[in-house]
Amino acid sequence: MNNKKYIYLCYEKRDYRLATPILKALRERGLEVLTPSKKESDELWAQEAQSLIENAAIFMPIVTQSFVESYRCRKEVHFADAKGLLMMTLFMQQTPLNYGLALLLTAEQGLERYKHKNLESFLTALLKAKPLERLLNECTPFVTQKTFAEYLLYAVKQKEISLNDFLKRFELCQEKAVKIISAMREYGFISEQKEGGTYDVYLTEYGFELLYFKNKKSVALSNLNKNNKYLFISYAHKNSDEVLPILHFLQNERIRVWFDEGIEVGSEWPATIQQKIKECALFMPIISADFVESKNCRKEVYLADTANLNILPVFLEECELKYGLELQLAQAERVYKKDYQTEYAFKYSLANHPSVTEAASDNDNFVSYDMLISAIELMLKKGAISPLSLQPYLCIGYKRAVNIVNALLEGGLAKSENAKKSIPLITEKGLEAFYTKNKTDVLF
Repeated sequence: MNNKKYIYLCYEKRDYRLATPILKALRERGLEVLTPSKKESDELWAQEAQSLIENAAIFMPIVTQSFVESYRCRKEVHFADAKGLLMMTLFMQQTPLNYGLALLLTAEQGLERYKHKNLESFLTALLKAKPLERLLNECTPFVTQKTFAEYLLYAVKQKEISLNDFLKRFELCQEKAVKIISAMREYGFISEQKEGGTYDVYLTEYGFELLYFKNKKSVALSNLNKNNKYLFISYAHKNSDEVLPILHFLQNERIRVWFDEGIEVGSEWPATIQQKIKECALFMPIISADFVESKNCRKEVYLADTANLNILPVFLEECELKYGLELQLAQAERVYKKDYQTEYAFKYSLANHPSVTEAASDNDNFVSYDMLISAIELMLKKGAISPLSLQPYLCIGYKRAVNIVNALLEGGLAKSENAKKSIPLITEKGLEAFYTKNKTDVLF
């Protein structure tokens, strides 16, 4: 196993604006990144740079014209090459590689920023690079919530897992894989080890949704099971600040909605979105110029159209429906935000639109995310839960209390002790790992 655990980010100090989002993205992914401090003294700089580069797992130069002209940057590249370091070169501009750099910076692991339409696309490609994934799995000593969720979703899909499963699937070192399984047991997501070294997975895909794909801005999450009808909300995540208050309003009006937060966890998540689209009662694209330019949003519209779903496009703004969207939405009734004088009038009209109320309104069965979390907290505090104990605690009717308990059971967050009571499978630490932590927070 490689004992080197960090990335050395090499850049010219005048390019710090280019380096900052790269540095932030790498660290948010859970990677340790060190940068040169640019000491005034050449001697002090050389001592520090030599020590950091020698012990780096990856040498990552950010190449611009300023970089090429920098004596120190060129020296660091030559030193990293002489030491045989893995080099991931980020070409931010098309610039002549003078001073012999063309020979040193032609590694296959290079990425060209100028070939990507935007910074987001470039950073996505960077974070998916195999050397970074390998470093994250093998060398990073800690695990963030987002990374742990990837491992957990894999376990949920398998329904039964073992230490070897994690070692093979994620190329983890044994020490890290053991920590991950220990955490899953401590959180109440998997069983004790069985004969043969396997573990049963208590948590289900539905339970994973309830815990992980919650909205950080307090938008309620409906109790969506196979028997419930719901709206599938398709939107550009760049419009989140405008879209999420609309969804919050709909849910407060007892309209069940399903939407993803743009959190990519594992390769199975696109399949989940596909299933949710096909099973929805109404497909609602929230359209804007950003929506039109989003490849994922256009794919969702295409799937809904080919599945002959009921579609209600909601336009946040006037925009040209390019890339075939005009044809796909030609026969759909449309709602335009500009037709309403106030924000409230727009939201109220949308919540009471006949297509919406017919497809997904449900006063009795509505369960918010906050209700669900309160129910889990009560269950952990009392050691058991029942619909009768939930009613006075949440000030809700019996039918809704039953639905909450059923959601916990279906999600693998609780199990039936007898006909009247359910006891927790999830632990306080398991709830804390998802309810109080953000996706970039370190769990262990």
